[in-house]
Amino acid sequence: MPDLPLEEAGDLAEACQAEGLALVHLVAPSTTPERLAHIAARAEGFLYLVSRPGTPGPATPCPRTWPSMWPACAARVAVAIGFGISSPAQVRRAASLADGVVVGSAVVERAAQGAEAVGRYVAELRHATRRPA
Repeated sequence: MPDLPLEEAGDLAEACQAEGLALVHLVAPSTTPERLAHIAARAEGFLYLVSRPGTPGPATPCPRTWPSMWPACAARVAVAIGFGISSPAQVRRAASLADGVVVGSAVVERAAQGAEAVGRYVAELRHATRRPA
């Protein structure tokens, strides 16, 4: 459930918990440190750190905001970065800071080219996450 404020998650959070599902919360670059700590303390599954203002889709993320948010993201769960991430360089940068990277719209765009195109693209992004030996 994207963009669901923590304060409005009551019934849905209970339903998810009853089914053994995690309700993942988004944290925007504009989130205050106090609110970020509040959300991180209640995070389940993973915490989704939004890389830039705006809507999902191809664009240039704002990686300079990521490190400044990191101390408050000390959650009990993994942290993933997403929104506007589409290139191997962006994936490499995000992977160096987070436990996971979310690439959505760029994968959907390649789906129009077929399963092989998606497979090649995902393999290219996965390769970008490998750390040098």
